[in-house]
Amino acid sequence: MAPAPLGLAVQSPGTSGLAASVMNVKKLLEPWHHFNYKLNSGWRGRGGQLWGHRAALSCTVIYSSWFDHVTGWMGLTGNENFFSITYEELQQDLRGSVRRICHFLGKELSEEQVAAVVENASFQSMKGNRMSNYSQLSDEYMDHQNGEFLRKGICGDWRNHLSEAQSQRFNTVYRERMQGLGMTFPWD
Repeated sequence: MAPAPLGLAVQSPGTSGLAASVMNVKKLLEPWHHFNYKLNSGWRGRGGQLWGHRAALSCTVIYSSWFDHVTGWMGLTGNENFFSITYEELQQDLRGSVRRICHFLGKELSEEQVAAVVENASFQSMKGNRMSNYSQLSDEYMDHQNGEFLRKGICGDWRNHLSEAQSQRFNTVYRERMQGLGMTFPWD
């Protein structure tokens, strides 16, 4: 049995629910590799090519498989107290995404409040914020001289790191693991 998915429990007066953010697995693995092989002091010196590590095709990330994580969350689709959104949706329309999240929470924000959330939730703002960019993390855990934790914040950069054969192999694994889910994502 797969472990329970991890996510964000949200509460506001009179409401409660679960919100999950999902990212294209190809988008996820390149930064995962960057962090584990370049920045994470615990993995320093282990080397490894981006798609040579066994965890890449099984998509094993922190705590469990990406596939188990996503299918676990998406099994909650249709429940009134469950909300999901993709990284790609946030990138395409952050303002609209903020409004959708607020609607889920039963909160209405003024235009000024939405603008403040959008400004503070943007990738560039988070990259510059010491509370979200890991720059305060001890060198014992992260080698800051090898790069930044938050780097590009773009969708589709995996195309610069995967050969056509690797992408096709990955697509085969993706189709096998996601069949029967009955839903599509922006990257499908």
